[in-house]
Amino acid sequence: MVGLTKTIRIPLHEPNKGKYDSLINTLNRYSECINFHLDGAFLYSDSKQDLHELCYRSARLDGLSANLVQSARDRAIEMHRKGCTHTGNVPIRLNQRIFKLVLRDDGLNLIGITTINCRIYVPLPPYLRPHQKRHLKDITSGKATCNSAELINRDGDLWIHLFVKYEVDKPHYQPRTIIGVDLGVSKLATASALSKDAVSKVNFFDGSELRFKRKCYKRSLSEWQSNGNDAMVRRSKGKISNLSTYLNHCISKEIVSLAEQYPNPVIVMESLKGIRERINYSKRMNAELHSWSFAQLQSFIEYKAMEKGIRVEYVNAKNTSRMCSNCGHTHKSNRKDQTHFKCSECGYEANSDFNASVNIAKVFREGAPT
Repeated sequence: MVGLTKTIRIPLHEPNKGKYDSLINTLNRYSECINFHLDGAFLYSDSKQDLHELCYRSARLDGLSANLVQSARDRAIEMHRKGCTHTGNVPIRLNQRIFKLVLRDDGLNLIGITTINCRIYVPLPPYLRPHQKRHLKDITSGKATCNSAELINRDGDLWIHLFVKYEVDKPHYQPRTIIGVDLGVSKLATASALSKDAVSKVNFFDGSELRFKRKCYKRSLSEWQSNGNDAMVRRSKGKISNLSTYLNHCISKEIVSLAEQYPNPVIVMESLKGIRERINYSKRMNAELHSWSFAQLQSFIEYKAMEKGIRVEYVNAKNTSRMCSNCGHTHKSNRKDQTHFKCSECGYEANSDFNASVNIAKVFREGAPT
């Protein structure tokens, strides 16, 4: 059995002024507590025990409960190890001690959240989307569990993200069709279906739309910052990230749909370890590479495939961009540029991303170690 987690994003349903202010104040204190622990981690240590001894008593003076202080401490440690020094508005990470989900037969569902004042209960919207109702029903029936959540302030609107966990059987079967997936920047992803020795289908997922919108956003952001237009800077926050997430959802859905067309498919992707060091583009393209979330795309593919009972495997993709998928000859000169592959041994020519995706499928078929 493996865990499959789905996220339900629900706005809190019109909390009264007292409850709203209490939640907003708690969010603000939580962010301040994270910054307080970040300072401690930067100056002294990011050890959980050391930070607890250094910061706990002072952090409690701001009115946060012990569980909220511990949640902020753990969040600060994660952020410090990623290189963050200070942060603004941060969602509150809720565990079973900080929130309680109350699901009722009459549809009046409530969520209880510990604040700086007390635990308050806020109703969830009565009109939910079908998939949201389905997940809540699964929690009630015991098919799924919800032990964690996040409280988010989105431009003054309060949202709750519920993380619903299912236990599903990990698929085990002998694969007949291998879907090799290559990740890149020119093509965000290339998926090739390999049955025996023949490629039956290939899907390209272009990255030009994202690159164009990111370029426009960076130019506009620079102008707004130069002109001191803080309102536009705040309004634009997260737009590119949201677009990237949306595209990753679309791409992952298409790749899983491709796999569903074949009997006993397995989706094979490259291990991300060292991908940024392995790919060497121009300075501009390397900037695009570092801003793209490969891990998010892979996680979307993995959980969508798991829902459909499709296997997902990972391989070491070393030299798959330089190796000829026709004869196996490997040399740096084979890859002429970002898009063109020509084998210096047999003369085989192909799109470089297509060639790499076929090689990834063949590496798995030949049993290369991950």
